[in-house]
Amino acid sequence: MLTSTSIFNGFSIRTDVTPDTGRGESTNTGNFKEANMASVKIVRPNDCLNRARKLKIYLDGNKIGDISSNEVKAFEIPSGTHVLNAKIDWCSSNKINFAISENETMKFELTDFAHGGRPGGFSILYKILVEPQKYLCLTNL
Repeated sequence: MLTSTSIFNGFSIRTDVTPDTGRGESTNTGNFKEANMASVKIVRPNDCLNRARKLKIYLDGNKIGDISSNEVKAFEIPSGTHVLNAKIDWCSSNKINFAISENETMKFELTDFAHGGRPGGFSILYKILVEPQKYLCLTNL
């Protein structure tokens, strides 16, 4: 089991990651000052691009963790209105605005722009140089 600690808006977040066969599963057990907690679960399938790299997950502009290819991660967050997105280098995903209630879990899928296909060199170059904010795709499940 791997354990890491990070800071999110003044709150200490402890993440315990336990890899699973097939899909990794982890739960972020935050040490928040607030009692009204919710959670977001992010699914990252085994995409053809960036398979060997971790993607950074951001909530309200603050990094809350990383996710590897073929992994599922859950993060405990305060209930309320939030903005979720992901990044790799200077490229990013779309931003998703959402409201979440206490004890609610929302599920998202994070893929690269070519999910399900094998992009050619020109399309990769185009996304990196012209549309870096569309290089990753975050969808609400």
